[in-house]
Amino acid sequence: MIVPDRSSTSAPRRVLSTFDGIVLVVGLIVGAGIFRSPPIVAANVADMWSFFAVWVGGGLVALTGALCYAELASAYPHPGGEYHVLRYTFGSSTGFMLGWARMTVMQTGSIALLAFVFADYAVRLFPGDASAGSSASGPVVAAGVVGLAQPKSAPAIPPAAKPQTIVFVCPFGSAKSVVAARFFNRMAKERGLPYRAVARGLTPEATIPSYVREPIRADGFDIAAGEKPVRLKAAEVRGASAVVCIMCQLPREHSTVARKSIEWSDVPDVDAGYGPARDKIVAHLNELVGTLRPF
Repeated sequence: MIVPDRSSTSAPRRVLSTFDGIVLVVGLIVGAGIFRSPPIVAANVADMWSFFAVWVGGGLVALTGALCYAELASAYPHPGGEYHVLRYTFGSSTGFMLGWARMTVMQTGSIALLAFVFADYAVRLFPGDASAGSSASGPVVAAGVVGLAQPKSAPAIPPAAKPQTIVFVCPFGSAKSVVAARFFNRMAKERGLPYRAVARGLTPEATIPSYVREPIRADGFDIAAGEKPVRLKAAEVRGASAVVCIMCQLPREHSTVARKSIEWSDVPDVDAGYGPARDKIVAHLNELVGTLRPF
């Protein structure tokens, strides 16, 4: 039975950079076998040119497989990878068998291979030992490597980065910055970005007016009854990843300590119409969020 595609709407957080991905792929492809394969290949071919021809042919086969994987990943993008493709194509039983094989054969076999390659070289340091294959100490060394490595295993993905702060500033801290901070936090959460936004004002008003509270509720945001505009402080500017000034400029004492300052000078007043002001802010936010990275 073919299982319909039920991709989750919540994607994993993107915490690996492009460089991390390249290193992982190279590490998976260029494994421990590179230390054993060349002598075996060289011993079974007639001359040096045949040796190189075999490696070129193997490289072309590997490239073909990589292109097939790339095509499948593009056609069926999902964190499950091979499991998802097999489950979607051949059913749940096939997907389950892949997971079971990875747990009991594929990954364990790869660990054992790496341990024996290490042992084959390590036993040569022992007096009277030629190789792991002809020495009783080879399996012992291999087993010891596996035993020592496993307790030290750590997750491949580092812990989530500490959220960084984006400060949105407007003259009174009661309208434009409030709207920008709310929408930014929603976008950052949806995209798994470790950023949070706060709204600040240069000369804060006493309250957040109704022409902000009421229409923003329709966009799915609630403003607590006791929430009030907050004055911008130098410490917040100094610790922020960026300060976004909406229809205002940072005072000199703040601009000198800001890591990055951005100005939006085309946002209309919220009291003249919530919709146009919100749309312009969201357009700017889409550009800003597009420049942010997980780290």
